[in-house]
Amino acid sequence: MPNAVWSLDFTHDRLCVGRPCRALNVLDGGRAVLGIEVDTSPAGQRVARVLDQLKEWRGTPDTMRCDNGPELLIDR
Repeated sequence: MPNAVWSLDFTHDRLCVGRPCRALNVLDGGRAVLGIEVDTSPAGQRVARVLDQLKEWRGTPDTMRCDNGPELLIDR
């Protein structure tokens, strides 16, 4: 069922120049990719902006799953 569960996960890699980068992957129920956001240092505010954009596009999911990584923290 679409929008029942969104899963958030970060994958880590390196650019060809050796600089680390991370990709935020948002999946709908593990079957459809809703978004992939790549950055060298994704801040919590950027993650929140991506999720807000996805909610405008797809509506609000019933549940969101994530590993609570440091990328999801927003500095105040």
